[in-house]
Amino acid sequence: YQSQTNALQLLHFYAHEVAHTRPLFVHASVTNTSTLCARLCVPQWACLQYDGPRVRSTLLAGMHYGDHASAMYAFTKCTIPEIVPAFVDSVVVVDTDARILHSLDNITSELYAMANISQTSPLIAPTQQRVAFRDVAVAIAAEQSQYYIRRRTWKQMWPFPGPGVNSGVMVLNLKVLREIDFASRWRQLYAENMRSHGLPTTADQDVFNVFSHAHPERTALLPCTWNYQINGACRCPGRPRIVHALTSVGEIGCLGVHVTNFVCQKHVGANTTSLLDSNQNNNNNN
Repeated sequence: YQSQTNALQLLHFYAHEVAHTRPLFVHASVTNTSTLCARLCVPQWACLQYDGPRVRSTLLAGMHYGDHASAMYAFTKCTIPEIVPAFVDSVVVVDTDARILHSLDNITSELYAMANISQTSPLIAPTQQRVAFRDVAVAIAAEQSQYYIRRRTWKQMWPFPGPGVNSGVMVLNLKVLREIDFASRWRQLYAENMRSHGLPTTADQDVFNVFSHAHPERTALLPCTWNYQINGACRCPGRPRIVHALTSVGEIGCLGVHVTNFVCQKHVGANTTSLLDSNQNNNNNN
């Protein structure tokens, strides 16, 4: 229920507070009693619901999710190429603990503008392999906290590239993921790393880290402003376009009011309210 409430807040904020030109086609994996699509009520938007319990019992049977908060649904993102209809070529994946502040039209136009350009991916070292976006399966932002770096020598950590990647916001090229049989590949990587390292610590994010580590030629680095992580101590320069890693509905509601002029202040601690002080004052003065 909480996740559904967060999702509705996220979508309604985008619908009514963010200037955008294209309607959204919303895909939601929910319980079979969910009324998310019925409650969305945004004209011109389409919404498809997928039976979460069926996905869990058929596509995620036998998966061990460690202590992840999503419990048995922790790997649902990995099944998106399987559950989303074949006519959908790509999707933007956004966690419910986020706020979208900028039109999503630009997230795809920026990436597709790189379709014929080979770019050096800063995720890959030392060979600096080159990535052409037309061949990319996953566009994903780097982890902005020190979570992976501080655990680099831990035996139980699954492999990750560079500082690690964060699966809270991704662009999935479903066409490519289906062509490379991602459905089989991610399960293979999961099984191999369960044997080598034990339970995952961040569930689907571990899978996408392992995939990015094993397949740099299929991975593109999403600009950090599209996944501006509150818990990343403001390591991302530039104006945030999606703010992510809010830890409570209260924070989401607070950010929803004032985040349009979001300014990062360093050394603020766990409570993000202080991040908004200058914005609130600015809004009050306008």
